[in-house]
Amino acid sequence: MPLNSTIFNPNGQHQILGRQEFNVRNQPETKMAGPSPERFQRALTSFKRSLSTRSPDLLNQFSFSSIQDLQTACHEIQSEMGQNGRLRRMRRLQGFIEAMEQLGQSIEVFVNANDLVCFIWIAKTHVKSFDKLLDAYEEIGRRIPGLMAYRSMFERHPPLATVLEDYYSDILRFHEAALKVFTRPTWKKLVEAAWKTFDTEFQPLLQSLANRRDLLESEKGSASLYEISKAREEMAARHEAKKQELRQDEVEKRKWHLLQIKNQLEAADYQQDQEMAAEARNETNSGDWVLQSPAFQYWADKADTRHSVLYIHGIPGAALETYQQSFIVVDGLDEAASGEATKSITWLLSLVNGRIREPTASVRVLFSGQRDGSLDSLLSDQPAIALDSSSGHSRDILKYCEHMSARIRQRLDIASTMEDEIISKVSSRANGMFLYARVVLDNLLAQVRLCDLNRELEPDTFPQGIDQAYERVAIRILKEAPPSAHQYASKILGWVTCAARPLRWREIQSIFCIDSESNTMDYEDKRLRVSCKQLCGSLVDVHQVLYGQPGPDDIVTIVHGSAREYLIQKHWINSVLEHAKAAMFCFRYLTSKPFRASTESISLHIKEGYYGFQDYAIQHCLDHFESCTGLESHQDILEQTMESAREFLATYSLPIPENLAALSHNDIADFFRQLPKDKRERANRFTIEYRTLDIRTAIEQIRVQDLSPEAKALISNVYGKEVRYKCPKIWSMTALFAAQREAVSPFN
Repeated sequence: MPLNSTIFNPNGQHQILGRQEFNVRNQPETKMAGPSPERFQRALTSFKRSLSTRSPDLLNQFSFSSIQDLQTACHEIQSEMGQNGRLRRMRRLQGFIEAMEQLGQSIEVFVNANDLVCFIWIAKTHVKSFDKLLDAYEEIGRRIPGLMAYRSMFERHPPLATVLEDYYSDILRFHEAALKVFTRPTWKKLVEAAWKTFDTEFQPLLQSLANRRDLLESEKGSASLYEISKAREEMAARHEAKKQELRQDEVEKRKWHLLQIKNQLEAADYQQDQEMAAEARNETNSGDWVLQSPAFQYWADKADTRHSVLYIHGIPGAALETYQQSFIVVDGLDEAASGEATKSITWLLSLVNGRIREPTASVRVLFSGQRDGSLDSLLSDQPAIALDSSSGHSRDILKYCEHMSARIRQRLDIASTMEDEIISKVSSRANGMFLYARVVLDNLLAQVRLCDLNRELEPDTFPQGIDQAYERVAIRILKEAPPSAHQYASKILGWVTCAARPLRWREIQSIFCIDSESNTMDYEDKRLRVSCKQLCGSLVDVHQVLYGQPGPDDIVTIVHGSAREYLIQKHWINSVLEHAKAAMFCFRYLTSKPFRASTESISLHIKEGYYGFQDYAIQHCLDHFESCTGLESHQDILEQTMESAREFLATYSLPIPENLAALSHNDIADFFRQLPKDKRERANRFTIEYRTLDIRTAIEQIRVQDLSPEAKALISNVYGKEVRYKCPKIWSMTALFAAQREAVSPFN
């Protein structure tokens, strides 16, 4: 049977050795329908159209040849590659060639197949691709049985011979997939990516060929025509379903990658950051001296068209974030990963130093960050403003001290001399650190007796630095406070310190009110009746989200990264233990009965507020579990955490691990450790997304119902005051949308 071989020569052009084309002649009708000549011709026409679409000249470049011509060409290629030291085992083609020869002879029983198409594409100039092609042809040859052994059976049972049409179509699909690789102009540069795409289509084709071989072998004796036809249809359906599944998976992956790219390219919404920074400015003119300084005025002069750079720096806690006014502002580079700050600064400086040559364009870059040595050396020749050593910054701290001391005097009815003492002590020991002044003054303001205030001002007690300032607050709220207040403050600080994202006040309230053992949420009896600041003092920040008034959506964060480090290093907080407690709470909560309830029961649990913590728990339970390694010294907590993790797997894992009940704690930890890091892929290993969507939908529906004032108040306090629709994908960002559902999902 004549075959065709296209060879890629060193100059990149196709060298055509031969082609054999299929012509159809009219066949007499048979009593039992066999292979259809029209279907062969239709498959070939579709393939030719694919050729001409990719390159108008590609189809015309083929000429007729025989199998002998192909074998001769293979020997020539082998000889040429041997001379170049790239010898390859060409015998891998033998099985494919024999299979094609027998396919042609089998088809001739029913139609005129003297000109059967078989294109062999060989990239002889790219050894890796050449080997992949030879392997592919070898795999195809293995999966096509010796068809001549079935020739008599094909003649006796023509419907069975329709499998030849499928073989023919599969071979054409294979070559069409190969065309996608080798007709790309840059295929040699992109060969790895191209072959991945090729493999996606090649594997289902191999499975299809193997299924057809099994079908023929199973029916070689006495074939039941009905069963053969039915099996063939089922096989085709499975093959199509597999292809559809692969296509759908590719579509989902593409959407995910596009979403990731979009998130990377889109500018972040800094509105909330701006509001939180603005809240920290108690005096309206705080920081104005920076804007009025000559260095800033020179940098911000819009009438000047030159590029410029300004470096604002200070010590940790100098309140750098409140001074960001810019065209391009880069803040926090001192916190970037190793090497990233240098790359970013170097690139931005290259823009300023001539990379942008547009005469009408000007770039203004403002860097702000803590001095760490590396930033100073990179920006040493740029204009700079040092916050901590500037007289304007010192005046701002003094004004802040005066403002807070006046509040202390008003609250505790102290003498003006004590007020002046407070101003003097705090401003002199702040040393340019706004954070120190804030923590100390907040702690003084929180005192409830004059004797307590006097004790805090004593020389042996008054803090000398930020760590001692934190210590005074920690002692007050974690040691000297009543047991219940101490317990609540410790619990809040444990969560806030280790939370995977900033927590809402309503979420913290839910932690106190949910009892997963009794499957209840008692909001009225168990919610905290005092504010987070009253319990945790100046160790936390509370940002009021709605209209500047306290509310359930307020965001609670640790006051500064240095406060988190202090609490952990001084053992006020055991981060590993807190992560374990958080993971255990989330696992028990998510496996409690309300998450397996009927629709009617879900509505009841919604109205009592039980699902107020589900968004955080679903997204971050595994994050906490991964962070609680090293619990050996707390065997009781370790045991409880691992058992709650086992129950979580039994409830939601896809599939449930074998012998789950018998797995050791190390086995459970290994199972979680081997989960994909990508949150989208990890979410696909669990069924919890479906339950989440049902509950979220029910919450949205209940919120628009005609509820009593009491029920509305509870719903608002637990789920938030505004109706916000959420992306149904649990691996997606936790951003909420005050919009219609159709606009929420990134997959619409």
